[in-house]
Amino acid sequence: MKHTGNTQPASPYQVSLQEFDLREIDNPNPRALHRLKYLARLSAVLQAVQAAVPVGGCVAEVGCSQANASLLLAERGYQAVAMDLLPEALSYALMKYERGPFLPLAGSAAAFPLADNSLDAVILGELLEHCAAPAQIVAEARRVLRPGGLLIITTPNRTGQSADLPSFAQFSASPAQAQAQDQFGPHGDHHLFAFDGSELRRLLADCGLEDVRLRLVGCPIMSDKLRPLKRLLPVGAINQLSALLCRLPVLGARVGYTLVAVACKVS
Repeated sequence: MKHTGNTQPASPYQVSLQEFDLREIDNPNPRALHRLKYLARLSAVLQAVQAAVPVGGCVAEVGCSQANASLLLAERGYQAVAMDLLPEALSYALMKYERGPFLPLAGSAAAFPLADNSLDAVILGELLEHCAAPAQIVAEARRVLRPGGLLIITTPNRTGQSADLPSFAQFSASPAQAQAQDQFGPHGDHHLFAFDGSELRRLLADCGLEDVRLRLVGCPIMSDKLRPLKRLLPVGAINQLSALLCRLPVLGARVGYTLVAVACKVS
């Protein structure tokens, strides 16, 4: 995957995607908070795919935005589908493409333009919290998964960092008209709600997914407020300490930045 500095954005939206990449995956400061948080999420997604899906399997990243997961999976031999509502996002991803089976696909999370039982894994990265009807998206993901296929979700952890947002239960009880305004919007620059672990687990179970496994990634040890301490630690040590804190009973759920859910379509 090419460094985003080698791309030439052709629209304001593509410039914004490049800015995200320069702050996250291609940030020259390896200890920057945005980079550490982003790479922790990305690593968790890639690990989940590689642990369960054989190389050559078909994986779709829905609402792909910069499409970094798709591009990296393609380089590792997976058939990667990068799906986004905006063609601008897909053309930006193609600027970074280097090798591997990679298919950009325009489509809405409301109705995936994919056949039933056609995928080995679906990635919903930082998407559900922007959409008013997440169950509809999860149901679509389940539809296109083969039996035994995986759904992988990352979303902010309300307990850990988004307590100022309504919970999913609170949002679901709000007026339907207010919900519908932002449903499947392509430029969602704010979160409508945030999940806690029990809400996310319940949503996946209600949508017919099984073997739901949750983990947390990223925590305040990555914060730029701790810059003097971070300068003393190797990046690997920062990541290891963060992972350790996220695994601690009770405390992990309170400090973890991001929920990562992996669930299976059994039949």
